[in-house]
Amino acid sequence: MIGVEYKTLFVRELLAAEPQLEKTTSWVRKMQNLLCRKSEDNLRLLLKAGRDTLLSRLVPALERDAAAIRASLVTSWTTSPVEGQISRLKMIKPTMFGRAQFSMKINTMPPPQDETDP
Repeated sequence: MIGVEYKTLFVRELLAAEPQLEKTTSWVRKMQNLLCRKSEDNLRLLLKAGRDTLLSRLVPALERDAAAIRASLVTSWTTSPVEGQISRLKMIKPTMFGRAQFSMKINTMPPPQDETDP
């Protein structure tokens, strides 16, 4: 098993040998800080800095979606409840029209009641 110190030394040496990799990892950490912690970093300046990294091909797509990224930083709204309802409806719909496979019907049927239960 490789020790933690060896891994740390390897990463340090790798980043020293490849300056572009160091710059790219730094940019990714800043983007992560911006998105996960909803920090106050300037998105426009961060995207501009991303053009000089190894991920420069990703930046134009992020710039096209900049309005959505900004909206995600200022709102706490999430689509998780909606996605759950969509999944539920996708499971129910085939059974409504009689196209459900037998395995799907088994999964949605309630378990049989024991005759001895009152």
